[in-house]
Amino acid sequence: MVSSQFLTAVLIQLATGRSDGGANHKVVLNRT
Repeated sequence: MVSSQFLTAVLIQLATGRSDGGANHKVVLNRT
């Protein structure tokens, strides 16, 4: 299962939005 830290990182990514770029989101979602 996914760790809490990973989920927190995903939430931060979603909250910031374009901070890291949309490409990173797709990578994160792909891993899930």
